Amino acid sequence: MFAGRLKEKINVYRKKDITSEYGDQAFELEYKLSTRAGISFANETRQVSNEQLQFPYTLKFYVRFYVPIEDDDIIEWDNKKWYIVEQPFDREKQEKTIYAAELHE
Repeated sequence: MFAGRLKEKINVYRKKDITSEYGDQAFELEYKLSTRAGISFANETRQVSNEQLQFPYTLKFYVRFYVPIEDDDIIEWDNKKWYIVEQPFDREKQEKTIYAAELHE
C-alpha cells in the first residue's frame, strides 16, 4: 500500500432502513466514519434508462485493509454519494479496492 496515494477524504455512511407511518419503505444515512482514500476511474458505460441515455461510471476507492467498510455502506466523495458494488481484498498490498457506482436519489 502506497500511503502517498491516499490523498482524498471520504465519508462512509451506514444505510438504515425505515418505515413511515404510511408503510413506505425508505432509508436514511447514519454517519459511520471518515478516512483517506485513493480514487481512480474504473470504467464508463452507456445505458438507456426510461428512454434516456445515461453515462454511469464506476470509481475505484483504495483504502487500507483495516477500514471497516461493509457492502451495504454508502460512500460520500466530491459531494456525491456512491454505493458499493464489490470490494476485493488484497492481503499482499494490505488494501481494499472498493468498486462503487453513483447513487441517484
